[in-house]
Amino acid sequence: DDLYDATGSMKRVTDDIYPTLSWANQFGRWQTSLSYSLKTNRPSFWMLDESIQRINSYSLQQGDPKLKNEKIQSISAMARYKWMTLSLMHSRTDDALTQWSFIYNDEGMILIKNINLDEPLRNLTFFANLNPTWGVFNPNWTVGLQKPNMKLTLADPREPSGKRTVKYVDPIVFVRLNNAVRLKHSWQLEANFAFNSRGSAQNVDILGETYSLQFALQKCWLKNDALTLRASIDDVLQRSDQKLKMDCGYYN
Repeated sequence: DDLYDATGSMKRVTDDIYPTLSWANQFGRWQTSLSYSLKTNRPSFWMLDESIQRINSYSLQQGDPKLKNEKIQSISAMARYKWMTLSLMHSRTDDALTQWSFIYNDEGMILIKNINLDEPLRNLTFFANLNPTWGVFNPNWTVGLQKPNMKLTLADPREPSGKRTVKYVDPIVFVRLNNAVRLKHSWQLEANFAFNSRGSAQNVDILGETYSLQFALQKCWLKNDALTLRASIDDVLQRSDQKLKMDCGYYN
């Protein structure tokens, strides 16, 4: 009700403080830092549009002008030694923006809407990055893990209580292996590989691993390489498709 004024017109007021605190120090050859931040993520315009759009014969999509802004609190620690970086971050997102599916009619149609989740989304993320330079070879390798922690209470008429609790706690392992060979006359060859494991992401279960292999050729001209021509072949393995599952309580 506080979204509407006396005339019935909708209003949106944002009046918050978003602090950022950071500390850094050096221990021998190790550079370290510790930081805290509170940030916001506002819904896009299409997420606020309440007109109903047709996706196909079985599904419709609709936004919600009453969506709240996400609030993201994070604490992170970082340590760097030469060309190696280690990072650990814990975040909590309140009013997380996502999509949800609702039964629209008795003819088997569903309505996909943008919503704010009632429960906070917590994530613990760790990654290690190596970025050395060995002659003309400049690799950038990252290995990491993201561990979510969220539970939702869903309406399910098949349960005696009419409700069911679902947890999203399965970690996701990700690997990024970017390999660049820098040749004379501003030529560069690349072979890049990415991998994501199965796991949980927000209120979605990722059911299968994804792989992506890319080859690229790049040539630069002008001062400071201001002009770049790049050709690439993406998804060589044809394994970048995702298999997802969303549990909406009364159906998947």
